[in-house]
Amino acid sequence: MPEEPKDTYHVEPRLVSRGEIRLVGVGDVFVNHPTGQLGVDTGRPVSELYGRLVDRAMSGTVKNIVDMYVTTAVESLHPWPSFVKYPSVQYHMAAYEVSDLLDVPGDMTATVIPASRYAVFSCESPYDPQTGKPLKQVDWSPLFDGTFDVRRTLDSFGIRHKGFHLEVSHYWREEIPGMPNAGYPIHKFELWIPIE
Repeated sequence: MPEEPKDTYHVEPRLVSRGEIRLVGVGDVFVNHPTGQLGVDTGRPVSELYGRLVDRAMSGTVKNIVDMYVTTAVESLHPWPSFVKYPSVQYHMAAYEVSDLLDVPGDMTATVIPASRYAVFSCESPYDPQTGKPLKQVDWSPLFDGTFDVRRTLDSFGIRHKGFHLEVSHYWREEIPGMPNAGYPIHKFELWIPIE
């Protein structure tokens, strides 16, 4: 039986400086229950935001998109103090980077992330040596489930981080039958943690 192809993880942070980032997208506050996340306004999971975002972009509603094949999420966690027995709450915005904030639809959110330095952790899908195409959609869960404790890695370098992060997903530019996201799998995922 052939071995399942494995993703490549880059868990020593690469330090990157970026100017301000202009984003347009859809967001919600999510309550994290043991059984999953539900949006406070939508009553739906985080993944539903991306369907709404892509639908709006494909219809031409979102203007001035820098790259249709790259989405950027803004996420911030709002944990309760440990003695308060409530589930944690987070804000998640699924967005596209745009060149300017003109013509933002009224039902979408526009935000500007200030210029910052980032510690960037990433993972990439394995590629078919014959075709050069990804063999699977990359699995980014090890960057979040404790397999790689990226915030502890930053702490070990003595690097302080802020209360939010960016999740940058790179979609393959041509359709691959049988792959997720209508055949356009996420072949590279980056976790951008702003640092002080």
